[in-house]
Amino acid sequence: MSPHPSTASSPAPVSAERRNEILRELADIAAGVVNKQLDGFATRLADALQRVAQLCVDPEQGRGHATAAALLKKNRYPFCYVATERLAAILHDEITAADDPSFKIALPAGELKRLEPDVEMDKKLCLVKAARAIERDHSARYADLTARLASVLGRDELPMAQNPFRPQVFLGVVHDAWCEFQPQSALHHLVFPLLGSELCLDMCSVLHALNTVLTRRGIAQQPGAAKPAAAGTVETAQDDPLTRELRRLFPTAGAPQGGDK
Repeated sequence: MSPHPSTASSPAPVSAERRNEILRELADIAAGVVNKQLDGFATRLADALQRVAQLCVDPEQGRGHATAAALLKKNRYPFCYVATERLAAILHDEITAADDPSFKIALPAGELKRLEPDVEMDKKLCLVKAARAIERDHSARYADLTARLASVLGRDELPMAQNPFRPQVFLGVVHDAWCEFQPQSALHHLVFPLLGSELCLDMCSVLHALNTVLTRRGIAQQPGAAKPAAAGTVETAQDDPLTRELRRLFPTAGAPQGGDK
């Protein structure tokens, strides 16, 4: 009797041991790719701070940016070390949380020292906006990675908010590393407005490395799995659920100006 025509079927479930091995390898590879970029990133960030210092109308703000730029230029290694340590720790926490949703990620020290409410709101909005821009710039790579991670985890889909390698993770590491590196808390707010996609880490190389590893390991997407929204349908920072929640928590921060109601 001839066999029935083959139909698409789900790949064999990944064992817990292999799943843990794959996720840890991905975290180590992502950290390694980023670590190679940190020295160049620190130089770009210092140059950006210096440019802002030269453009500041307020002399005090100009001095603050110049002080921050000088510190980073002279001490790139300590900054890179702090960022390296933070990234390794948070990525391993993130993959643990992805594998075990009951796992609670501890807040980094930088998050425990909150800024003034309006500045804290600005920080959240800036990081959301920068993250969304990175997602749009690399939507195809993120769609592939997220679908493959869902396959590793045995799920039909994986929301971007649960992707251990989402842009917010890397942006948050940079900001928190700066806060730990910079001894003057009054200057902690200078970096997050600069973390646009043109200055930030090269996520293309990170995503390429991760997808390459998953391909080499034979991890395919779940048949029929839903992919994340395409770049054209990604919510804007203003419509993002996180943004709406932030506005609820900080109702007076980030309010429209110029008479808008």
